[in-house]
Amino acid sequence: MTRPGPSRPLALLLILVAASLLLDGAGVGPGAAPGAAAPAAAAPPVPTGGPVAPVIASPAEPLHGVRTLVLEELWRRGGEDDEEIFFGLIAQVAADEEGNVYLLDGQLSQVPVFGPDGELLRILSREGDGPGETRRPGDLFLTDDGRVGLAVTFPGRVVYVDRQGQPAGVLELGDGDATRGGFSVLRTARAHRDRTILGVTRVRTDQAAGRQTRTAQVVIRGAAGEPEHVLCADTYVLDFNERVFREAEQLDLAQRRLAVGPDGRVYVAPEREAYRIEVFAPDGRCLHAITREYPVHRRTAAELEEWRRLYVASMRNAPFEVGIELCETAAPIDWVFGGLHARQDGTLWVHTSRSASDQPEGVMLTYDVFDPDGRFTEQVQVACAGDGQEDALFFIGPDRAILVRGMMDAIRARFGGVEGHEDHAAVPMEIVCYAVR
Repeated sequence: MTRPGPSRPLALLLILVAASLLLDGAGVGPGAAPGAAAPAAAAPPVPTGGPVAPVIASPAEPLHGVRTLVLEELWRRGGEDDEEIFFGLIAQVAADEEGNVYLLDGQLSQVPVFGPDGELLRILSREGDGPGETRRPGDLFLTDDGRVGLAVTFPGRVVYVDRQGQPAGVLELGDGDATRGGFSVLRTARAHRDRTILGVTRVRTDQAAGRQTRTAQVVIRGAAGEPEHVLCADTYVLDFNERVFREAEQLDLAQRRLAVGPDGRVYVAPEREAYRIEVFAPDGRCLHAITREYPVHRRTAAELEEWRRLYVASMRNAPFEVGIELCETAAPIDWVFGGLHARQDGTLWVHTSRSASDQPEGVMLTYDVFDPDGRFTEQVQVACAGDGQEDALFFIGPDRAILVRGMMDAIRARFGGVEGHEDHAAVPMEIVCYAVR
């Protein structure tokens, strides 16, 4: 007997699940770099071969040990006592040359802008389908020509507004006729000068066969929006009829673990099980790969159960049961909170699977720090009043950081609640701006 192809709800469900737990703007990542982009319609080129890049291998311990970075609070907004501002879900943070802070609220589909002193200056964009409007954007970046780029997850595209909120163009990903099963899921967008760097998954669905081919890519687009370089790509096939979510295969992590440095270098961590970061020049050449000895991090029973509950909550509205196959080990480089942070001084800060675990009192996170040559120079303990497993920390510029308090609470609320957290009273999301000394 021939098995029928998946229904539209089933296909959409598996698209969403495979896109990752935090597909529609709940995911967060490193601060955006400036740049620009323009509309385009052509599909990206396939990756081209080249010489094997050198590997800079580091031992388990850094060259210069561990130091503590104490953050100094400047201002805070949102939370229970702020009568002016309410946040839905802050998915990304950026700052302009004047020190203004741009927050992407993926739930409310808007960008509140705060001055250097925390004053609310304006709110850009809004939910909708008109010029300059979006629905559930998942990422934000600023461009050198004064625009704000809003990355719409599905169907993938970048909507631009100027710094005052006026519509300023759209970057279409050019994936053909969606009625024939073709579309893109855009997870991450960054920019450097006149180029745009995208973490995108291109999808082709064969409804008759009940299968979907997904190609996850990190792509550089040029000044006119034309595709120039594919930095990495991975293709896999989903069989809708299996009704199983396989964590090891169906989380496109390279797009979540993507950063762009001030010199235009692109950092990507494409492999789930390996502590490996590939470093690319702005012209697409792979300069080198960074590796580090990293002991296997086996998830505890409690960690596995928490992840199972999150995935179950994300599929709560499915009209049938979906099996969940979890990985016994944690990915060495974190993906929920971005993983890679390219700082203004040329260093790369890496959020690992252990960054938030068993920290000293008063320390939120411990980062691995690599110098511009790829050497594991130190670990930095960041001391501030945040919970590394519940909150998100963004670095903006050389001397400030934004703490988003209540990140995981907001994600659980987006799913309608998660088993095991029924008695946990969620508080309104709050942001805290710190000075980095």
